[in-house]
Amino acid sequence: MFHRLVILSVVATCLSITSQAHAQFFAEADWIFLSRDHDGDAGFITGPESLAPDSANFGYKPGVKLTVGAGFFDYQVDFSYSEIDNWQGSNRGTFVNPIVFDDEFGSPFIAPANRIVGTNALFQAATFTDGMPMSMADETLEIEHLQAGATYAVTSVANFREFELNFGSNRDQLWRWAVGYRHIKLDERNSLMVSGVFDAIDTDDGAVFGDMTNDPNDGLSNTALTAVGLTHVAGAADGFDAFDATNGVDTLTYISTGLADNELHGAQISLVGTIFNGEWVTLEGIGKLGLYRNSITAAVSETVAGGGNDDSVYQRSLQDQRRELAFAGNIGFRGVISLTDYINLVGGYEALFLSGVALASEQTNGLGMNVLGDTTLTAQTGGSVIAHGGRIGLELLW
Repeated sequence: MFHRLVILSVVATCLSITSQAHAQFFAEADWIFLSRDHDGDAGFITGPESLAPDSANFGYKPGVKLTVGAGFFDYQVDFSYSEIDNWQGSNRGTFVNPIVFDDEFGSPFIAPANRIVGTNALFQAATFTDGMPMSMADETLEIEHLQAGATYAVTSVANFREFELNFGSNRDQLWRWAVGYRHIKLDERNSLMVSGVFDAIDTDDGAVFGDMTNDPNDGLSNTALTAVGLTHVAGAADGFDAFDATNGVDTLTYISTGLADNELHGAQISLVGTIFNGEWVTLEGIGKLGLYRNSITAAVSETVAGGGNDDSVYQRSLQDQRRELAFAGNIGFRGVISLTDYINLVGGYEALFLSGVALASEQTNGLGMNVLGDTTLTAQTGGSVIAHGGRIGLELLW
């Protein structure tokens, strides 16, 4: 509704200018299709089969761009609005090797193997100890892991919207400039899931459930899980048991979800230069550059859920907000083919560069511990995005 009111206000202003200054009014509707790349360094699993939260592959996604404006004397005012919804990417597969939760990566009793890294709930619970020797809550006595054959799924989705209001030199000039206000909103969600048969073996001799030398615990205890900030939300509050084919198998599913909402407000300058100016065809180069204040909301939520012979479910959520300086720039070209004196076919290719933004896949890097031993989240705001693609549409002049 807000965007519609802004468009109506701009149209009304342009019509008023038209009546007073005999301006040329124009409107353009484009179908856009963009792909994206991003610069991320978040890690989740290392080893022979490394996996990162940003491993989802984004393809081209269609969207829309609407522009209205008016030129009067040597100047021009214009307003544009763009959006792309449900910009998705995904990646799925199966691990050949086990996935170790704790710091026993490289143990001869479970090698080769992958390892979960970072300050996540599984690592914290799997390295928890209450300081009592041979305690049922001492997880350091065992190597907690998922057996070979665990599956994974990475899913990312983003919504992109922007609008800008510019004032500058008239479109009839070969070289044009403009200054204006631009608002960009980039909201992202990223989900990483691993699921498989849970197991725990002793760190000193690799003993398993039922062996004569087996240490106590034989699992991931409720005490350890709740001690690291997870809340028991469903099922039995008994943690997860080691693999035991006789008494039933516990499967464990871990889901880490990152959220990053970016809202950029700032000023920009634009330059447009005519590359080719024919009777029916025009080709222009486009460049934009701006600095912005980015209001960021970031969150990470984690779920550890049982299956098979277990129905335990544990969760925790953390959130942070930041305001940071961000940068946005565009570069591209635009072609115009005159179909009539009042209708143009337009097309082009453009790239958008964003830096100083929060990426959903990066937010797990912000998990850490404070001096009291509590898990905290610091929003990760140093991400960058490149979105690039083409557009085609119609322009009306009167």
